[in-house]
Amino acid sequence: ANAQKLQWGPTNGPYGAVCADLVITPAGTFLVNDERNGVWRSTDEGAHWSRSVTGFAGTHVEALALAADGAILAGEYNAMYHSTDDGVTWSNAGSGLSGKSDFTDLLVLSDGTVFCNAWSGGIYVSTDNGLSWTETTNGLPAAGKYYNLRSNNNDDVFACGFASDLYRSTDKGASWETLPMNGYIYDLGCAPDGTLWAVNSDKGIYRSTDNGDSWNKSDQGIPYFRGHGFIFRNLGEILLGVTCGNGIHRSTDDGATWSIFNTGMSRTWVQGSYLTQIEQFGSKKL
Repeated sequence: ANAQKLQWGPTNGPYGAVCADLVITPAGTFLVNDERNGVWRSTDEGAHWSRSVTGFAGTHVEALALAADGAILAGEYNAMYHSTDDGVTWSNAGSGLSGKSDFTDLLVLSDGTVFCNAWSGGIYVSTDNGLSWTETTNGLPAAGKYYNLRSNNNDDVFACGFASDLYRSTDKGASWETLPMNGYIYDLGCAPDGTLWAVNSDKGIYRSTDNGDSWNKSDQGIPYFRGHGFIFRNLGEILLGVTCGNGIHRSTDDGATWSIFNTGMSRTWVQGSYLTQIEQFGSKKL
């Protein structure tokens, strides 16, 4: 989005991709996941893209993250992968994840601790930049299925899924506690001021100002309560991608009211979004 004109512009692909995560490497390379075709790579800020699949056994990549040592992690349906050459080639990094599948999210804390979830069951922690993993279970239900992992500025970790509760860990996964929010939770957002946001399917958009201990509905103007990708731009300004073709919605009053914000978008089925230091990228079905 152009910060002055407040509109969206195309990135020249990757066309046909279904992507939710964008990683910008220390070298300035853009990488996006593709749930059908692996990983796409751009070395000119999105002007041109090429597929990066060397080393992958499958191409159903659902999550990307940048590890503290500069390596890139990719959660593919059947395995976890690792790249140390700016996303050119990939190798398996699944020690401790045997028998698990469908890695839908990755989270890196400020000290380098990495979390991943497996839709087949469980949340896993790595302290070596994603090379090996250990399941975290204290306070979580057996074989729990989790879709999203988020953290705030204090490195508190939040985990949620479909038809499940919302969980919080304040000790980097050593233990978890249940928070008063349940249902089909599509996404979570953690604002810089500590406010939490949750998209609860068919129920509403909720906000919490006490780290998840209580929640209030805040969705006036949003037509559909399923979405992905909270962006917190300026004080009181929030963007959210609403699914089923409803596109980006924007609030300028800290979530009290929302309005459509799709100017410049040719298609409006949003899968995720990403905030850079200078502009925003809406990740959508292209």
